Order: sequence, then C-alpha cells, then structure tokens
Amino acid sequence: MKKSIIITILLLTICFSAFAQDSIVKEEYKSDLTYVNVQVFRAYDQKQAYVVMYQKNNNKIGQVLLPKSWFHSVDGEPKKGILRTLPKLISPYMTVIYKNNEFHKVLLNMPLKRDDPAWSVIVPDMDLSNKLNTETLEIAY
Repeated sequence: MKKSIIITILLLTICFSAFAQDSIVKEEYKSDLTYVNVQVFRAYDQKQAYVVMYQKNNNKIGQVLLPKSWFHSVDGEPKKGILRTLPKLISPYMTVIYKNNEFHKVLLNMPLKRDDPAWSVIVPDMDLSNKLNTETLEIAY
C-alpha cells in the first residue's frame, strides 16, 4: 500500500514537472517600474514639506523630506507625490516608485485624521528650503 502511494506521488510529480511552463519571464513582459515599501513611524507636517521618519532594513530609523510641491500638479505635470488615506488598523507606510532605476513617484499612506499618533507638527517658522531636494528623492533603505 505504501509503495503504491509513493509511486503515485512520484509519477504525479514527474508528470507535473513535465507539463510545467517555463518560469523565465520574457523581456516583453518586464516592467521598467520597481517599488520599495517602508514602514512609517511618524510624518511631521510643515508648511514646506512632510518630514517622514521610516524604518530602515537594519531596524534603524531614517528620515526623508518630501516637498509639498510634489503633492500638487503644476502646469499639467504629473505629481511626484500622492498622499493616500489608510483604512483603520493598517500601519502607515510609504511606497517609493522607481522608473528605470531613477526616482519616479512617492506614495505616502497615512491615517486620515491628523490627531492620529502617526502625524505630528514641526515648528512652522523652521526653514527647510536648504535641505529640500525638489528634483529627486534620496533615501537609504
């Protein structure tokens, strides 16, 4: 009995592997877009930018500045940033999208209510203009 079960399983495995499709992805199906998700601990709202504290791979905390101009369409150009609201019970996170290995867009996924602990405020008169890079996003994972 055991031998027949083992032989049947072995034959099924051989049969499935013979009919399995090739797992190599064709070049025409590859995308030029890639993305990285990071957990957001806190986002500080300031008049010039969002200052986002996020988790790095080595369990350290990273900081990145997202200019608020990215979140508004100017002269018909596509936005570089999108602020999306999260459903309840989902932790805040940020998605950084790359196109051809260059920064393309950032999605900041935060709770709707600004009284949530994930949101905070920085002093409004703090000048962040010398630290803002409005062209690209430099972020360490």
